[in-house]
Amino acid sequence: MAEGTPHVKQLYVVRHGQSVLNVTRTFAGRTDTPLTDEGREQAKRAGEKVAKLDIDLIVSSPLIRALETAQIIAESSGYTKDILINEVFVEQALGSLEGKSWDDVIDEARQTGIETDAQLAARAKTALDFLRTQPGDNILLVSHGTFIRYLRAAVKPEGIYEELENSEIIQVLP
Repeated sequence: MAEGTPHVKQLYVVRHGQSVLNVTRTFAGRTDTPLTDEGREQAKRAGEKVAKLDIDLIVSSPLIRALETAQIIAESSGYTKDILINEVFVEQALGSLEGKSWDDVIDEARQTGIETDAQLAARAKTALDFLRTQPGDNILLVSHGTFIRYLRAAVKPEGIYEELENSEIIQVLP
């Protein structure tokens, strides 16, 4: 391996547990919304699975639904180190869509402040580069559905990725 080239790590990602705005079918984007009791239970079950992965580092979005999920996973998996929190892992900015119902008929062309596909793809690449520089070989990222789809595409651009279920864990690298 060339000097300065990060080695391939094992990267696992998990989508946050069910949030209040998930239940009310409301666009959240970067709006902070807490977990529901079911979301906390989902995170606990995810932590029991994470306990078998020998995680060296947990990284999280700072949004409360992801950070609370990361904290519950850490506790239920026996992870005792600090959780690394970084803004680059936040959900897609949905601008004027945030707070609107999924069920409303929305003219997307009239919405403002939405992070574009190109912006989100560039941020996902930056996030992946950041993760590759972190210490440890087994990293768990707790983030958000749309952002995780773009992160997966940064790893394997030819894939088509569906949004993960709440607290679903997948391996992205290697």
